[in-house]
Amino acid sequence: MLDVRCSSCDQIFQVEDDAAGSGEACPSCGAINDVPGPVADVELPSLTSAPPRPAAWGIPSPLWWLLVFAAVACFIATIWSTLHGDEWERRHLQALADADQRAAAFLVAGDFDQAGRQYQFILDTLGTRPLQSVYLRQLLITARQGLHVTQTNRWAAATAPSSQPSIPPADASQDAIQHFQRAAEAFGDFVRARPEVFQDERGNWRRRQLLVWSVQVQLQPQSPPTQIVLQYQFNARRTAAHGTPDDALADSEFLYDDRPLPTRCQTTFELRSGRWVAVQRQTDPETSDDTTMRKLEDQAFGAAGR
Repeated sequence: MLDVRCSSCDQIFQVEDDAAGSGEACPSCGAINDVPGPVADVELPSLTSAPPRPAAWGIPSPLWWLLVFAAVACFIATIWSTLHGDEWERRHLQALADADQRAAAFLVAGDFDQAGRQYQFILDTLGTRPLQSVYLRQLLITARQGLHVTQTNRWAAATAPSSQPSIPPADASQDAIQHFQRAAEAFGDFVRARPEVFQDERGNWRRRQLLVWSVQVQLQPQSPPTQIVLQYQFNARRTAAHGTPDDALADSEFLYDDRPLPTRCQTTFELRSGRWVAVQRQTDPETSDDTTMRKLEDQAFGAAGR
């Protein structure tokens, strides 16, 4: 039997199953009502079928895999840059260090145009590249400061009234001063060409190369004896570890910076009987390389003790 609700009086009455789809009169009010057909069986979803996987964080599946691929590519690029990024620095280190030495020499000679060109070369070469070497990061700062100095001095020279050139102290040897200036120009190459073999804290043999830059020479104008103040910065790079001194001596790949910050040095030389003698030395901060640098200063400038 089928239950039918009257659309007129809202009474429920029953009809035979075969009356489905026909019209039947309500026994209470006589209104004709349409008898609905039997309810069709609804196929329920299988419990074993997996529901569709929602997109992660609302991102469509194709875009999700594209983002995953991009992240993996960035990771690989980062690893490659870490392993091979220093190769560019090693290839350009010599040219950049030489440019810094030439710029310092031009500054000493008062040729601010040439000094500015050398500093500009350093800035153009390094650009905005992320640098791993402490030496190159400091060189970038030095080049910016040096370019500012050259521009300031060019402007001062252009606006200053003409005057007679300064005369060195009466008892100063002009030849000795020029010799000191030439030695200062070559000081960076002089130091770099004299690496040393040493044993590190773990007993491994390595080779260390000292790097010098921002060399400046100032002739002191006070009364005799004639004095010159030498200022520069230095850092050190070392090779990989080796088992024997001979293996370390044969290695010329200086890959690792010794310290995170450079050392600033200032040495006052005094002309005594035609010979430059170091009378005062200052380093900031003090390092284990101070003794080596004193020996190299003595060799380069002919200094004999304090």
